[in-house]
Amino acid sequence: MRAEASLVRPMTGAGRGRVDLFRTGLIAAAALVSAVVVYPIVRLVLYVVTLVGDSAALLVWRQPGIGAVVANTVLLVTASSVISVTGALLLAWCNERTDARISFLAGSVPIFPLLMPAISGTIGWTFMLSPSAGFINVALRRLLLDFGIESDSGPLSIFGWTGLILLSTSYLIPYAYVIIAAAFRNVDPGLDEASRVCGRGVWYTLLRVTVPSIFPAIGSAFFVVVVVSAALFSIPVILGTASGIEVLSVRIVHLTTSYPPQIGPAVVLSLGLMLLLSGLSAGQARLSSLGQAMLGGRSFAPKPVALGRACGPIRAIIVSYVLLTSVVPLAGVVIVSLEPFWSADIAIMHWGLANYRSIFIDDPLLFDAFRRSVLLAFASATAGMVVSLILTLFASEEFPGGRRLVGAIVSLPAALSHIVIAVGFILAFSGPPFAIGGTSLILFLAYLVLYLPQSYSAAHSAYSQVGSDLVEMSRVSGAGRLATLRDVQLPLLIPGLLAGWILLFVLAMADLTASVMLAGTNNSVLGSTMLELYENGTYPQLAALAVVMTLVSTALVSAVIWLADTRKF
Repeated sequence: MRAEASLVRPMTGAGRGRVDLFRTGLIAAAALVSAVVVYPIVRLVLYVVTLVGDSAALLVWRQPGIGAVVANTVLLVTASSVISVTGALLLAWCNERTDARISFLAGSVPIFPLLMPAISGTIGWTFMLSPSAGFINVALRRLLLDFGIESDSGPLSIFGWTGLILLSTSYLIPYAYVIIAAAFRNVDPGLDEASRVCGRGVWYTLLRVTVPSIFPAIGSAFFVVVVVSAALFSIPVILGTASGIEVLSVRIVHLTTSYPPQIGPAVVLSLGLMLLLSGLSAGQARLSSLGQAMLGGRSFAPKPVALGRACGPIRAIIVSYVLLTSVVPLAGVVIVSLEPFWSADIAIMHWGLANYRSIFIDDPLLFDAFRRSVLLAFASATAGMVVSLILTLFASEEFPGGRRLVGAIVSLPAALSHIVIAVGFILAFSGPPFAIGGTSLILFLAYLVLYLPQSYSAAHSAYSQVGSDLVEMSRVSGAGRLATLRDVQLPLLIPGLLAGWILLFVLAMADLTASVMLAGTNNSVLGSTMLELYENGTYPQLAALAVVMTLVSTALVSAVIWLADTRKF
């Protein structure tokens, strides 16, 4: 017995040593990630605190037309958020609860806008609905000419408040749809059925029973779209600038990218935006605490609500949404990318691949921007999933306050505008002691922080699906914590981590806000290059870049869908 005990003790001690080393590594990694996330925000706050007297207020109010900029921002954010949440609510209700559901589209509705990044979609709609040379407008004018109505522009225009709000809304709907659709799947359908048994109509049940039961989820969706719309840059900078409508995101970016940079006003405006979003976050948390969607105990799906004659028109609206967010703008950029120059008359005989050749062969600057974007997206997606897995493991260990710390780290980028975080990175890392402004490293760190909520969500979801039985069996067999992770858990986590990696790659490659603010003159990426081409009027090459970006995004998102179907994760 003594001999057997002597054999057990060394193995147990070694196991404890490995566990302690593993836990120490988790603590160090979590502390490093926390520093990268929190430090830029702390620098931003300290910068404003150090301003003497009323200097902070003066920096803002001395900005020309700042009152109109704030008013425009409030109007755009409010209108697009309300409309997008309403549209997402109706779209989710139709797909989850009614017979208007289109099976092959229902699960892909939130995916389609990812296939066409915001900047590519905005450019595509500009090609389609520009008042003078837009392809749709040209076709409509020729049609009206048959009725004796002649005009040199219009009749439609993508510019102005209508186009700005509608295009922003179409981009925001998927963010709200994901949250609201999940609430519809979780809430007890018996409430709706009881209302209909009592003789209440479809719309009465929706407004008086269904919507109140998922009201916390609607509030969460509204907060998410407000944060995203407040940071939206690609749509306002293209449509708003051409229409004379300036919003805070565009003003802050222009302040940081002008020469010389006006960091002071940009920081103060960013801090004001951060405080506003923090207040909304507190209100959203309060709303969520009032009640949650009631989970039903049934194991069968609810009976779809019969919409009768309205079923056909509603399905047409769903299909139209898919076409308008993906197919129509893609057609616009494809046509222009094949032309030698953007012309109102589509001359197929002049079509060619010269613009694509310029990206990959003739123009080294364009290819360099494309190559750098791909490498940065690859590196940030890989590092993002590794960091998120480490944070997931840290939250799963028995550290005092570990889960709360991870929750705070992850929620900070989600609750702040990309504009705010980018300005914080300029303050924190552009000057001494780091001095990495205008380099690929600052872009890599920014992408890592900006998309940390998405990467952590994917890693946490994959980790939670791995049962604890296999882990316990591995530990009982004498394997250390690191060996268990490498040999048992990681092979099961790979499909979910891969899905998260692809999502991060698409988001980083299509990023515009951080790219424009943090990329240097000799360190351009796709986002900053596409905006520069637009401002210079180089539309064919711009369209070719938009097509390439869309094809890459489509291929990778399609890979996620295929993996989900084949690997069931």
